[in-house]
Amino acid sequence: MKRLWQMFLHAARNLRQGGWRTALTTLGVAIAQAALVTMLAVAIGLQEEIERPLRQLGLLTTIEVRPGDVGPAREPGPSPQQLAVLDDAAVKRFESLPGVKAAYPDLRMSQVKLHASGKTATCTAVGVPRETAWLGPLADSMLAGSFFSIHPETPEVVITPSVAAQLGFDPPETAVARDVRLTAEGLTEVGEQTFSLASQTLDLRIVGVFRPPGLVGPWAGNLALVPLDLMRQLPGAALETGLRRLRSSRALSVSGYSQVIVRVERLSDVEPVERAIGAMGYRTRSMLDRLEETRSLFIVIDLVLAAIGTVALVVAGLGILNTFLMSVMERYREIGLYKAMGASDRDIYVMFLFEAVLLGLAGGCAGTVLAAGTCWLMQLGLDWYLHARSAPAPLGIFRFPWWLPLFGLGYAALVSILGGWYPAHRAARLDPIRALRHE
Repeated sequence: MKRLWQMFLHAARNLRQGGWRTALTTLGVAIAQAALVTMLAVAIGLQEEIERPLRQLGLLTTIEVRPGDVGPAREPGPSPQQLAVLDDAAVKRFESLPGVKAAYPDLRMSQVKLHASGKTATCTAVGVPRETAWLGPLADSMLAGSFFSIHPETPEVVITPSVAAQLGFDPPETAVARDVRLTAEGLTEVGEQTFSLASQTLDLRIVGVFRPPGLVGPWAGNLALVPLDLMRQLPGAALETGLRRLRSSRALSVSGYSQVIVRVERLSDVEPVERAIGAMGYRTRSMLDRLEETRSLFIVIDLVLAAIGTVALVVAGLGILNTFLMSVMERYREIGLYKAMGASDRDIYVMFLFEAVLLGLAGGCAGTVLAAGTCWLMQLGLDWYLHARSAPAPLGIFRFPWWLPLFGLGYAALVSILGGWYPAHRAARLDPIRALRHE
């Protein structure tokens, strides 16, 4: 151990004496290391930025259920004429399945008008059950107020800051406890395969303002959450279902929803609940499936970026190879003197490898600091740009998990070892007599 420590000290001393050549080689490793870490930090940050709103909204434990002739099938289903209808009875069957927390029809309607204080806001209304606890993850997104009461005295609504601004509530917190009037127009069924344009007006009270997590869709800016029992009263809320039944030549008397949302307790419940619903003749798709597809894409992106970063590190490794080959040629007499004093081939080999590893670690540490600074500056620039464009929320697209700097350091050290192996091998095989005679 003492011998290894002495060789380590000799290696460190030799690097200090290397001057500008060592400094420039270290800088090359640092730049290559910074490029690799920065690209991986971007890929990791984008993936987390995409997954974060899904987790906050509780969408990873969500299953979308549709009739058998819509969407990709989980299980082979019956023909369209024999499919079970997505009605309230089907919703109750879904709720009775083990692991299911809530099931409700997916009702939403665009171009809904909210009126207050002489101003009007156009938004998308989404029906949400009062009783479900899936809104719990959204607590961190609440800017003011709260979500629906179970037994409210007045019909309630929850809006986003952009809707509040259009209604003249600035800051958005001032919208809480204010009354608004909702107006919706849409088609309603009046007979067999017959629709009629109708309108509905509801007087609501704003009980909360929330900011949707980023990257959840273009409709998230102007959004109004309406209790499901009130949403059913709006004409046109089930328009998509009616039009689809008309296109398939089905009788309107066969009522049903176009889509039902099923929420489960845990991620582990998603797959068994999907199988159970598929066995009933319905088709399912979960956000977890989509996330797995996205993760597969990000694995490819990570590999491509890592390959690009590896090219930079390989170039840095060639610089290390050149530096140490020149060092061996210039230190013939020194190597011969070491061997004349009793140093073995293994000692010379290990000493040069120590020099390569130290150079790689020094470059790796500098590269990690450089990558962190680069990401910080780029994040500041991105935040400024988004703020100038009135973006609803900043995007944190750079992430540094604890393992990323360690991975970068280890990778830089490995490339340095590979770059220093041949010069170390060549130095170890030098004949001490010829080395001492070398001019």
